[in-house]
Amino acid sequence: MRLHRLAAALEEAVPRIPKPRLDLEQYTTPAELAVRLALYASRRRPRVAADLGAGTCRLAVATALLTGARVAAVEVDGRLAPLCLAAAERLGVSGLVDFIAARVSWGTGPLAPGSVDVVVTNPPFRGPQEGG
Repeated sequence: MRLHRLAAALEEAVPRIPKPRLDLEQYTTPAELAVRLALYASRRRPRVAADLGAGTCRLAVATALLTGARVAAVEVDGRLAPLCLAAAERLGVSGLVDFIAARVSWGTGPLAPGSVDVVVTNPPFRGPQEGG
């Protein structure tokens, strides 16, 4: 599938985050950016990948499509699970994308160290915390 077609398919199949929460830095990744990030991740030839802060799973779905890897979509906001899994179903990768409702912070999380070959994630847009 050509990259622009994949971006168009993601834009159509993966919904925007309904009522995004600023405290969780929720925003919808532009489809073309999701495809480019997944393409970059595909160079690692992962068998298992993780999308941290997955939201509605644009990066997870794009990564599964471009790599064939199993993708753990980790998102603290569990209300987004049905949107993520429906998008994976619409694009034919439901057997590759698993939604995990969990918080991930430095050194902790639901994934064992070394259990994934590549991580995809959006960059945070908030500046560093004072004193932290």
